[in-house]
Amino acid sequence: AGRGAGLVGAALVTVSPYAVEFSQEAALYALAALLTTFALTLGLRWQRTGRGGVAYVLVAALAVYSHYVVPVILSTVAAVALLRHFRADSVLPRWYFLPATGAALALWLPWLVPLMQSWVNTEVPRASLPQDLTAGQVIGALGQYAAGTAALLSGDRLLLATGIGATAVLLAVAWRHSGVPGRLQARLLMIVSAVVFLAPALAALLTGRWLFVPHFMLFLLPALAAVAGAGVMWGSREATFPAAGRAIRWVPAAAFGILAAVHIFGLWKFYAQPPHGADGLRELAAVLRTEAQPGEPVFVTPPLLLPSLDHYVGREIIGLPEDFDLHHVYPPYDGQHWRLRSLQRVMERVEGTGRFWLVYRPELDEGGGLLLDLTGRFRVTRSVTYEFGTLYTFEAR
Repeated sequence: AGRGAGLVGAALVTVSPYAVEFSQEAALYALAALLTTFALTLGLRWQRTGRGGVAYVLVAALAVYSHYVVPVILSTVAAVALLRHFRADSVLPRWYFLPATGAALALWLPWLVPLMQSWVNTEVPRASLPQDLTAGQVIGALGQYAAGTAALLSGDRLLLATGIGATAVLLAVAWRHSGVPGRLQARLLMIVSAVVFLAPALAALLTGRWLFVPHFMLFLLPALAAVAGAGVMWGSREATFPAAGRAIRWVPAAAFGILAAVHIFGLWKFYAQPPHGADGLRELAAVLRTEAQPGEPVFVTPPLLLPSLDHYVGREIIGLPEDFDLHHVYPPYDGQHWRLRSLQRVMERVEGTGRFWLVYRPELDEGGGLLLDLTGRFRVTRSVTYEFGTLYTFEAR
């Protein structure tokens, strides 16, 4: 799409409130977005020029290790790229891209095998939780991308609608002008983005389970921003709609200006009115920093929450189970053994203290057994549920 489109896209990502939020709250997601963008760049360039296949495989392998959704993105790109419509953009035989992506996924096997063992032996944590998905939640997720979480939680419908509308204009212009050889990859990225976003939403709607995770689209955010930048450049040089002629060439540039303004205002709201009363991270951490006294243990489960909390709390936080291996997400484990071992760990650490804290999510606590054990032995003096998790304060009876 050219250097100009890249710079416009980079400008949008720079002031994107959603990208900034996750770069602060889930640094690994920012890494996944970077590596996904890098892998897509190398892969699509390899298709177009025939050079860089080995580099694509290696970077794609790094990308799939950054997050388990990235394999879905790269596999979908490879599958869609096989369609006849996109052949004009490729100098490679149609089937080359698929085995190359397969090779990258094969390098993922040392991580994938234990993950699959876990899924066979235990319920998939997200899929075991109920979710009544609504159209409003899907639209709200799109609004988060356009204007940020603070705008969504404050109910600023004008800001959300304006951001969604400006984004839609830029992508529509890019779609219209990408129907020719040399530009079809913009359409490819838009199709893959729609699949990654809407397929989990449809699955959640049909099953009633927690399968819709909007922030997985964050990994494609830089690519979509570049496509939006292409819409600005192409639409400004060419008549967007033939019947209107040259008169509306300013529309893409105006949409970019509006979207950038929405991003900036949403970013200001993020800093001026932190939204963490709902998603919890910094507000929860602030409670622990200001109210948890020295000597009062702070526990967290699952331990995957540890790195994010530790960044903001600045004190010892104890993961349950303590022997959890952070190199494997949701490894195979014996739920009963984990519950008893975790309870023993809590009892050892709280001996002689009058109060302790627990940041709790139910992924590893099948049936809520650990929570029942603790509430049966101690008195709950605080229970505040955030989207990030529930903060409990326990005191001796």
